[in-house]
Amino acid sequence: MLQKLRFKTIRAKILSGFFIIVFFIACFNTYSYFANKRVITASENIVHKELQLLTANEKLASTISVRTTAAKSYVLTGNQQYKKEFDEYIKIAEENNAILTEYSTDASLATTVEKAREWRNYVQTKVFDEYDKGNIEMAIENLNSIDTLATEIRQSYEGLALAREDAINKLGEEMIVQSKFTMRLGIFIGLLTTMLAIVTAYFSACMIANPIKVVIEKISRMAEGY
Repeated sequence: MLQKLRFKTIRAKILSGFFIIVFFIACFNTYSYFANKRVITASENIVHKELQLLTANEKLASTISVRTTAAKSYVLTGNQQYKKEFDEYIKIAEENNAILTEYSTDASLATTVEKAREWRNYVQTKVFDEYDKGNIEMAIENLNSIDTLATEIRQSYEGLALAREDAINKLGEEMIVQSKFTMRLGIFIGLLTTMLAIVTAYFSACMIANPIKVVIEKISRMAEGY
């Protein structure tokens, strides 16, 4: 009965040691899963949202500059190609405005988009239409009068682009910090489980070997007649 109880005690100690190791490994694996999930989510956010917003804002700032140049070139030369270029970049602007509307939560976005559309409509009606009617001086004067507005709109889009760039940098830094912490924690858990495994193996060997040693000694004494 005593030997049976001792055997159960030894088995319980061995199992307890291995359960502790398994527990630490399971905790680390769980943490790693959620840490990697956060990194993946941040990466997807950069790829599917922040980069698109950054690109869209940069393109919109560029379209303002291109259209401003096209409008000035048209009233100076009357070349229809410049007017056509202006219209082509309107399509590009609207495509990128759709991206901003879908992904951006910036409160100033709607105001900037509305100003850009007002500027576009003004150029088409008060500049191009007046020029086509022969009112060249009025067209030039009207275009110059909204030069400040065009600059303001372009700077607004550039500001939004810079905000997106800062957001991407921040997410990147967070991902780096998270990855470094996970790596350090992995090394710590690895060392800890290795030490626990060595300690568990040593004590397990002792708990198994010592009773066997005692039995062997008893058998030896019995064989010698003691």
